Parts: sequence; C-alpha cells; structure tokens
Amino acid sequence: MSPRPQRAPEVLPRVERGHRRPWRYALLVYAVALTVATHWPALTLGAASPVSDKLVHALAFGALTILLWRTGWFQRRMTVTLVALAWATLDETTQGLPFIRRHVSWPDGIANGLGVVVAAAWLWAAAPVGGAANRARLRVESFAFDQLWTRPETWIRLALAGFVAAGVGVIVPVRLPGTTWVGIGALIGALVAGTVLAISWRRACRRLDAARPCFRCGASCRGTGFDENGVAACPVCGVTLRSTQWRTPARASSRQRLRLLAAPLVTAALLVVAAFVGLTLLSAVYPRLLRWPATARLAPRIAVAIGRIPPDIATIVDFAAALIAMAGLGRLYRRRLARSFDQGERCRRCGHDLRGTPAPDGRGRCSECGVEFVVE
Repeated sequence: MSPRPQRAPEVLPRVERGHRRPWRYALLVYAVALTVATHWPALTLGAASPVSDKLVHALAFGALTILLWRTGWFQRRMTVTLVALAWATLDETTQGLPFIRRHVSWPDGIANGLGVVVAAAWLWAAAPVGGAANRARLRVESFAFDQLWTRPETWIRLALAGFVAAGVGVIVPVRLPGTTWVGIGALIGALVAGTVLAISWRRACRRLDAARPCFRCGASCRGTGFDENGVAACPVCGVTLRSTQWRTPARASSRQRLRLLAAPLVTAALLVVAAFVGLTLLSAVYPRLLRWPATARLAPRIAVAIGRIPPDIATIVDFAAALIAMAGLGRLYRRRLARSFDQGERCRRCGHDLRGTPAPDGRGRCSECGVEFVVE
C-alpha cells in the first residue's frame, strides 16, 4: 500500500486566496469610495434627484455587507452583520466632526442599518441547506461560482451591464423627461447582469467536470485513477475524491419547481392577507382605543410619533420588510428543493426522477445513467 501523499501547506490556501482576492480588492476600492462619498463636505443629492437619499444609503451598506462576506475574512454571517452595522454606525457618527462640515442624521443611520439587515437576510437565505446529497451539489456550484469571479471577463460583463443601465437611466431621460427612467434603467441593468451571470455560472459548472480540480487545493485531478467504487485521493493534498463529485445534477423540471414553490407561494399569500387584515383591524380598533381610559392618551401619542417618521424612512422600512420576507420564502423554497435531493427523488448525476425505480434493500440504480443510489 503506497503511503498517503503529504499535504503541501503552501498549496492548500492557494485556491482560497485565488477565489477571495478579487473580492478583497473590490472591498478595498468600494470602502474608499464609500467613505469619501459619505464624508465629502456638504455633499448632497439635491431636491431634483430622482433617487431617494435614504435608498442610496441602504443600497450602499447592503452592498458593503455582501462584499464583507465574500472576502472570506469572517466565517459566520452574524459576525459579518455585526461588523457591517458597526461600520455603518461609525461612518454616520464621524460625519459630525467639525472639519467635515456635515451632520449626523439618524434617518441616514436607520437606512444604513436596514440595508445591512436586508443583505444579511439574503445571505442567510443563500446559506447551505439540506443533507449530504444536496450539500455536495451546492459544493460544486459554490466552487464554480467562486472560480467565475476570478475571471476578468465576469467583471467586464458586469461593467457592460452597468453601462446599459446608465444609458437607459441617464441618457434616455434627456430626450424623454421622467424620473421613472432611472428605475427602469436599474431594472434593465439588473436583469442583464443576472442573465449573464446565470449563463456564465452554468458554463462554469460544466467546465468543472472536464477540468476536475480538487476542491481543497485546486490541483487538477484529470489523470487520477479511481477504484471500482469511484474513490481516489488527490495527488497533492491527499483529500478523498469521488468520480461524481464534479457533476452537477440536471436542473429540476418546471413541474417539479412549481410543486416545490407551492408552499412558499401559499405562505406569501397568507402574509399578504394577514397584512391587510391587520391594517383593517387596526383602523377599526383605533377609535375604540381613544375611548378607553387606559389608552386614551397613549394611542394618540403613538399615532403622532408614527406620523413624524420621514416618508423616505417609512418607504425604506416597507421595502426592507418585503425583501426580508422574500428572503425567508426563498430559504423555504431552497429547503424543499434540498429535500428532494436528500430523499433520493432525483438522481444526483443526471437529475432523473427516481420515484418508482426499484430499490430492493434500500439500494437501486438510475435507469438513465446507471449510477447507484441509496434510499434513506
């Protein structure tokens, strides 16, 4: 029996550094730009700006939270959230320094915090879920996603999508006045960027099966021989390899996705109905609260306090609540999708529906590709 290859400590971190380095550079540039923009003396968007100042604050610090997570410096999402909140608080507090000629604004601070919380909610929604089978699938997609951002063409495509959005949102209003074009431009840019990223991501997943890199050290394992069970060891770091670990299962069919979306859609409908019912009950109960001695003074004070909330903050709070609810529904859908992989309903290699496939003694073979599966 040949000895197990020795690990090379200088090689192991290389793939991690390669995946995280672009994000760290991006965070450095973004942090400098954000700090300069928020501390530039007497810098304002102006009353004629079609974009809300509070919305800009929320988007800016939401993007900061995502960049902090992608750098890999923090292993826990809660830590990233706390660091981003501390950063947002420090950023707003230091604007009160005399030589900066700005002032501390609590609405801006609330918008900063809401942006961080919304980004943290979506990071939580995108966290790995499910059992071993689904996490193996996510490992392939995560590795391909990380490799995608090490390619310069990915950043170039995003820049082109940004130019498209700027062209629609800035150039078009010159000929067709109207503030809605800014939102339309942002939506078009987001759709173009999302489509390009999705296509590139799928291609990166398919390239993994040909390149066969080790997920731990990044070394190529194309010439590695596998035993009859499809198991081998990485020639560089010695980690256990499986012949099917680079394969991405086929995407779920439209019918299956609709079936998995049933629970999130029903939950969303119930949330909307509950919101309308709550508002209706509140409007009906409020006059009675004014007549009750215990709440006759408190209810008007609460109403006045709510009425004093700036409209921009109220809008941001509404959007934040909606986005957080969407993140929760997305998490629910991903858990249901993960369960379909973990319960053996679909083949891990080809995505074939395994329900009805004979599995004596809890083991069977896919009728499409022949890979063995286990029914738990």
